[in-house]
Formats: sequence, structure tokens, C-alpha cells
Amino acid sequence: MRELRRQLCGVVCVLACGESAARAWAQLASSMLTLRDGVPPPAMLVRDVTADGVELVAGESDGAAMQLLTWDRVASVQGNWRDKAAPYRAMSNDLWRARVRLERGDSLGAEPLLEKHAATFAQRQGPLPAMVWSGLLRCRVNRQAQSAAIVAWAGVVRAGQGEVVFASRAKAGDEARDTAIIDAGTMLAPQLAPIFLPAPSLQIVTQAIPAKSETRADKLMLLYVAAADFELGRKTPLPARESDDVALALTWDVVAARIGDDATKATAKKNLQARLQAAEPPRWQEAWVRVALGRLMIASTEVEERRLGVVMLLHVPARLADAHPYLAGIALAEVSVMLARDGDVTAARNTLAKLESDFSGHPALAWDGLRAVRNAEVKKTASADSQGGVR
Repeated sequence: MRELRRQLCGVVCVLACGESAARAWAQLASSMLTLRDGVPPPAMLVRDVTADGVELVAGESDGAAMQLLTWDRVASVQGNWRDKAAPYRAMSNDLWRARVRLERGDSLGAEPLLEKHAATFAQRQGPLPAMVWSGLLRCRVNRQAQSAAIVAWAGVVRAGQGEVVFASRAKAGDEARDTAIIDAGTMLAPQLAPIFLPAPSLQIVTQAIPAKSETRADKLMLLYVAAADFELGRKTPLPARESDDVALALTWDVVAARIGDDATKATAKKNLQARLQAAEPPRWQEAWVRVALGRLMIASTEVEERRLGVVMLLHVPARLADAHPYLAGIALAEVSVMLARDGDVTAARNTLAKLESDFSGHPALAWDGLRAVRNAEVKKTASADSQGGVR
């Protein structure tokens, strides 16, 4: 009887110790982490440490809630997980500093820190790749690096988490200044249209060609690469149109109108015209469509079609410049070059002057095509109409 009592006491002791150990482990897990910005760690267990951050779990049962603390949020990891976290310490510091700088509106200071780790996240999915590529997207858009921004946008789409918007504040109490760069409904970046003029910087886009086209991001990037290659004098096959995907269909229509064969351009033109005739599109989409259509039309051999193309293009600087200043500048540059080619040099120069005054610093001003406008001689026999152009 005494022996039985002794064994029962031992069992009770073991169970009690086990419960105590479990409670101690739960407490220890929360004390292992120090988060940035004074945020207390969640009351959860550390499940694993990975390249994306620290994985937490609410309990040991199947189906317990999980949470990922990305490295830009983690200051240090101690205890049992310290050694596994050590390789990510430098990256964690860089990404935290980059995030803080973006929140302060310092994109110039944030970009080098993000660039250090961009290659690590090139083909990755998840919250941390989304943060890195969203940060790079904002930095590159802010400094008007159009081609590099397109690569960053593709990284955000590939990460599959949506855009991370950094609520920049100049000082406490200010309203957040930053708004999303990517349209959440389509995952397209309105300011990054697949519409280009020849420029060495397009090499950045063409070198980002994906090895395969299985994901939506890859398929979108293939269309951007095809558009950039065309402007550089290279031919890249145009993928088939995917009409069941709004973003892919719109992007295909815009690109095909520029680089397709005659039959493909006719299809793209019909699709683009239908977009204008349907319910009123978002203003950025209207700008995409009008510039794509206008460029196609001014390449026609028919005089009337070219004139209609000019009208189509001039809608953008006249009505949509606030929604899309980049395409407004492209439209003016294209019209100026076409007018000079058709012999209306005065109108061409007036249009160029509009581009220079309203969009100073626009990359279109460096386009070689505008040299013909600047160097062209005005014919003495020019008609009174040629005194027009864009004013």
C-alpha cells in the first residue's frame, strides 16, 4: 500500500512538473523575442525561424493559429532559437532601417538598404518579399526610374501579398502622405504603362525576362519585355491573349497595338475602342487606351486616320495629365514627331514647346525622334493652318 501511494505521488509530481514546464516554455517563447518600435511580442510559441522571419503558433494543438513576424519587425531572437536567427541579423537591421526611412518619406535613404537584399527575394513569395519589392517600387517611382520600377512592380505581384503601403509621416500628427502605387483590383501599376520610347534604360526591363511563364506576374512581365524589346529594335514573340484576366487582357491590347502584325493590331484596335465605348473606365486606364490607340493610328498611311490619331493622343495632355503625366508627355512627343514628319514643322515645334513647358524633365525630351523637330526647317510656303499646334 505504501509503495502504491509512493508511485501515485510520483505520477502526480510528473504531471504537475509537465504542466509547469509547458507554462514555462510558453513564457520563455514570448521572452525570446524583442520587436522593433517597442511593440510587445505576442503571447505565442516560437515555431520556427526562417528566411522570412519568426514563425509563431498559438499552441501545440493541430490547427492552432499561426503568425509570421517578418525580419523588419524583429530586433533580436534569444534562447533556443538564437543560433538559427544569427544569419539573418544583418538583413533584419537593414530592412528595419529601410522601413523606418520609408515611413519618414526618405526613399533615397531607404533604396540602397533594400537593393542589398533584392536578389535574395527575386523569385520569392510571402510578406517579406512583398515588403522589400513594395519599398523598392516606391523608391524607384519617386525618383522616376520607370524601367527599374517596372521590375519592382513585378516583384510585388510575384510575392502574392499585395502592395505594402508605407504610411509616411513628416512629423507626429501629420496625415499619411503615401497612397498605393498598385491598383488593388488589377494589380497593375497605373503609372507604369507598357508604353515606351526607345531608351538605353529599357535594357533593365528586357533583362528581367522570366525563365518561364507559369505565374500571372511572369505573364505580365513577358508582355512588358516584348514592348521594351520592340522599342530597342528587337522582336519578341507576343503571347496569346488571356481574355479571362482583366490585367493580362488590357496589357495585351496595349502592347499588341504597338508590336503585333497587321491582323493582331486590328484585333487590339477593336478591343481598345470597345474599352472607350463601354462604361467609363478609370482615368488611368483611359490614358493607357488613348495613347495605345493614338500611336497605332498616327502610324497609318491614311491622312485622316493620322489626324484622328492626333486627336486621340491629345486627349491625354488636355484631360488626363493629372492622372498620367508620363503618358501625357509621351502623347505630346509622338504628336510633335508626326507633325514634323508630315511637314507641319511650326505645329510640331509648338507641340514640343508645350511638352518642354508643361512637362520639364520628362524622359521623352531625350528621345532621338525629337531631334528631327528641333532641326527641321520651316518651309516658307507653310499654310496658315501650320501656325497651330498645341498651345
